[in-house]
Amino acid sequence: MNQTELLDQFVIEARECLEAIGKSLLQVEREPEDATLLNDLFRSVHTLKGNCGLFEFKELERVVHAGEDLLDRVRNQELAYSAELADALLDAMDFSSQLIDQIQKGGRIEAGADERSQAHAQALRALLNGAPAAATGAEAGAQPGPATTAPDWLARLAPETLAAHPGTTAWRYVPEEGCFFKGEDPWRLACTTPGLLAVAVTGQRPWPAGEALGDWDCYQCGLDIVLLSSAPPAYVQEHFRCVLEQLESWQLPHSAPPAEATAAERVARERARQLCSDQLALLSRASVAPGTARAARRALRRLLAWLDVDT
Repeated sequence: MNQTELLDQFVIEARECLEAIGKSLLQVEREPEDATLLNDLFRSVHTLKGNCGLFEFKELERVVHAGEDLLDRVRNQELAYSAELADALLDAMDFSSQLIDQIQKGGRIEAGADERSQAHAQALRALLNGAPAAATGAEAGAQPGPATTAPDWLARLAPETLAAHPGTTAWRYVPEEGCFFKGEDPWRLACTTPGLLAVAVTGQRPWPAGEALGDWDCYQCGLDIVLLSSAPPAYVQEHFRCVLEQLESWQLPHSAPPAEATAAERVARERARQLCSDQLALLSRASVAPGTARAARRALRRLLAWLDVDT
């Protein structure tokens, strides 16, 4: 099956999933306590998200992944199904249907969909903690500004590592405990972070020992990961696009600019450059005695080394 046939199959299956999701949402709204209906709804959303992984449709995957996480909480009775939740899911699935239309028409998602995708995903994820859904249109509010105090978790990275990479960005990634059951691999996601420079891992809670190991659930993820990356923040956010709510960041300050050279230092550097030019002119002559050439090269190396250190 070639790429075109795969894409056609994706569109067909995506429409089937969206149709099933729409019907299930209406049924669940009438019978929110029906576990079978909730599981069917979750399964349809999960299937759609899995199919998105075959292609780079990040705008669609982001929204569907947020809907999957929300429904996972509902079916596990960690979150009550509500009219607001249903409305947010319906809006998100309507938006997803529009994206499928674009994919069917041109084989890709049109420019400008990313902002709306993020707004829908944020609206869904806001409901994970019982917060009011965020606006999904032009009325969406501004994001809060960056923190002004370095977070405690930054101390997990070695001081010498931080000092060696000024201006880079540190990230804290705290995966959901049930992420394994969604087919996620948080450790691989962390280790493939663009521009990765350092990793520090600890547990969300103290690791069990002794008799406590008998109650430890190895199928729950308890990782708390701190990363240092030289990549632009937008690249890292794209890498973690499906779990952005599990991510924090802190940009390291840039190193202080070098002190301005004194007048004497400027004169010395200018003199060193002139001497370099003299040695190069000497070496470029048609006939230079071997001893003279060796002396000129030795002087040139020393001058260049001095200039590299002081400029």
